[in-house]
Amino acid sequence: MSKLNEQLILRCLENIKQALKKKGITYTQVAAMLDTSEITIKRSLNNPSIGLARLLQLSEIAGVALSSLLAQSETSPQKHHYFTPAQDKAFADAPHLQSYFVELFFYQKSPQQIAEENQLSPVSTYRYLTSLENIGLIKLFSENRFRFLVKPPLGFPADSLYIKKQINRFIQLTCEKVLSPERDKQHFLMVKPFTIPQPLYEKMVEELKVVVDRYAEVAELAYNENSHLPAYQLTLVGHPLNKEEFEEPPIINLDKSI
Repeated sequence: MSKLNEQLILRCLENIKQALKKKGITYTQVAAMLDTSEITIKRSLNNPSIGLARLLQLSEIAGVALSSLLAQSETSPQKHHYFTPAQDKAFADAPHLQSYFVELFFYQKSPQQIAEENQLSPVSTYRYLTSLENIGLIKLFSENRFRFLVKPPLGFPADSLYIKKQINRFIQLTCEKVLSPERDKQHFLMVKPFTIPQPLYEKMVEELKVVVDRYAEVAELAYNENSHLPAYQLTLVGHPLNKEEFEEPPIINLDKSI
């Protein structure tokens, strides 16, 4: 299972959900068949790190052979959905709203669970839900019941304002950590100007991306759910330098005090 691509697994799960819907099988019924809770089933159907045994169980209930499910998912790539500019701006202006949506959408938690875990008042819960409704992510009903107006895979576009703000925050945090007198061997800063041909620079960048992506994939597949493990932030930055930026400061007369 660890060798299967994450997006492929998500497509398999989406096909299982569609098959269950066509057969009229509810999540409550699936939960009863597997002797577990409905919320666990919802999480499993949105979890790219789902175990092989559970994936087989779900495909069997949906009446779809896993082999054909994988073949269908490989030949029919799932369309990726993106937050709209208004949704992106709302999350950039209120990052806590994005955190709430992650718990609600990706972790399939109920408003009641989120409120209990974060000690939210009923007023706060209602404001979170109405804010998500106002930007078109959910349709809200009475007693905090709702339905999503978006579906996975869902993410931010390349020009996302929220992502840009997050990157700025991470870079600032990185500088504070690595320049701190209390830093240890886990904190490092590597700055290396290069005077090399552009194709060679681009080749180096691609090689660095491959290495980082490889370790990121291992982390997502094997360690993502182990919250007791330490978390690390790796920031790679590269950009061309103009002549003035690359040169050493000029030597000046010291007739006047510096």
